[in-house]
Amino acid sequence: MSMRRALALVLALALFGLPATAAEPARTVPGPTVTLGEVVPNAPDDLAGIDLGDAPPAGGSRLISRDEMRRAIERAGGKASDVALPQVVRITVASKTWSPDELANAAKPVLAQGLPPGITVERLRVRRALTAPERARIESVKLPRYRKRAGLVTTSGTIELSVDGHVVARAPVAVYLRLTERAAEPTVQRGGRIELVIERGSARVTAIAEALADTDVDEVGRFRVVSTRKILSARVESARVARVTGGS
Repeated sequence: MSMRRALALVLALALFGLPATAAEPARTVPGPTVTLGEVVPNAPDDLAGIDLGDAPPAGGSRLISRDEMRRAIERAGGKASDVALPQVVRITVASKTWSPDELANAAKPVLAQGLPPGITVERLRVRRALTAPERARIESVKLPRYRKRAGLVTTSGTIELSVDGHVVARAPVAVYLRLTERAAEPTVQRGGRIELVIERGSARVTAIAEALADTDVDEVGRFRVVSTRKILSARVESARVARVTGGS
């Protein structure tokens, strides 16, 4: 074909809105990773589970080339010649768009389940919709340390959506909590006594210590061992026990 005729063909295809090359085949995966069997449905059973890397974020896409598939098969000890590999495949993730109300309503019981007694969730407020993999579920709502006082407390948090234990999406959320007088008190008050647990390898030692400052559950505080006066850092696990952190 002459250069003039080739140019005329390209122009004609453009005028009629047709692509100059055929579109690559597409596959939709549940995420968050892609396997060979999801890209090449007729792949042998012993090769179908080969990992081809991360799936794209919800709403996006990823191209996987024949060379990428071939290298992954060879790394796994297989033969690429045993599989009819396409030249390239476009990968998308089956996704769902959560409205702000859907996110807030689904996250509220998850957050409430992890709060200590005396703290209730008044409401959550999410400002924007979120697109996430279809299989994603809300598994946690992370809260920063907030000032404890009786009554209504407002703070911010992060809703985490996960698939098979992998966090695949996050959404900011405004959190409104109501605390009773008792819940507003720290787990361990300054001067209060607690049992420190010290573990070194298979050895486990306990000691009674006093708190040098108010400290809540999951926070690391400073404690003075009553018998030796030594000061150690420990993470509070309950009102009765704190575990000494590494490096103390």
